[in-house]
Amino acid sequence: MNGKDLRRNGAPKELLTTLEALERLFRMMAAWWEGRSLASVAREFGVSRQRASALLAGVNCTAAARRRARRRQPDSGRQAAMRRVVEARQALLHPLAGRLTPRQRCALAWQAQGLALTDISRRMGITAQGVQQHLVGARWRLERLSLRQADGGADANPPDIGDVDYTGIFEGLAIDEPVGGAP
Repeated sequence: MNGKDLRRNGAPKELLTTLEALERLFRMMAAWWEGRSLASVAREFGVSRQRASALLAGVNCTAAARRRARRRQPDSGRQAAMRRVVEARQALLHPLAGRLTPRQRCALAWQAQGLALTDISRRMGITAQGVQQHLVGARWRLERLSLRQADGGADANPPDIGDVDYTGIFEGLAIDEPVGGAP
């Protein structure tokens, strides 16, 4: 679903700009993967080189990642399941997605573009199992952060234990006895 379809369906403007920004990031990632320099990617998308670098680094598209990737092998041609693509896009649009690690965001971004695990692993320079761990970790982390935020934070509402009577709690403890059996 693109931005025009969403406008017809009455999607909020904030969502449209976020979706458009996400699609733009995907196009930047694709251009980067094709081997273009940061300067050419920045020129093509009308941003500064520093901004392009920051955006791509946010999804682990760095020079080091490109060197690690096995770029000479072609993509497998397989597609990720549509359910996984939709889940990855939703995760990237989540308000707390910025709290994910760059490698988790990278795995989600490549999956949101429809790549299979083997192709993502080749582009990230890790095993398919490593990609799966990043994807599961990202979803788990977003779920936990959402629950924590819904509860108002970990320390927002400490449990009420009522009145505790501490009298007599230390009776029977001898202060003069050595601890640990030392003489």
